[in-house]
Amino acid sequence: MRNAILILVGVIVGVVVSYAQPRVSQQEMGTQADEAAIIRNRDVGGEAWNRHDAKGVAATYSADSDRATNTGWWFGRGEVEESYADGFAGANKGATMKDTGQKVRFVTPDVAVLTANETITRPKETVRVLSTSVYVKRNGEWTRVVSRTIPLS
Repeated sequence: MRNAILILVGVIVGVVVSYAQPRVSQQEMGTQADEAAIIRNRDVGGEAWNRHDAKGVAATYSADSDRATNTGWWFGRGEVEESYADGFAGANKGATMKDTGQKVRFVTPDVAVLTANETITRPKETVRVLSTSVYVKRNGEWTRVVSRTIPLS
């Protein structure tokens, strides 16, 4: 009888422990290579931004992306490109951007959020902004599908 009780307790403990384990996925939530690919996409976009290359910045977005800032909301890579071109001809004419910190957080193995602090230096002012982008891994490649930028100062 004592052995039966010990076996029953062992089974119950085993079941409780197995259900207490997170069941997100058997896959890793994101590898160093995944994070590096996302940061590389971000860096390529930042380099294009500093050249005032609207097409180059937009190329880091997916075809079905959307972008929102305090000045508007744009849908699709074409509108995203236009939004950057308008900014480079207007408020960001002659400006440079510097990434002052970024963090990648994986939501699933194929979805990640990149948050970046940026400093935009314009001819007459310096502005700090917070940029949050959602990346999705499609066909083995990471692409930016959503971007939100808000001024901090």
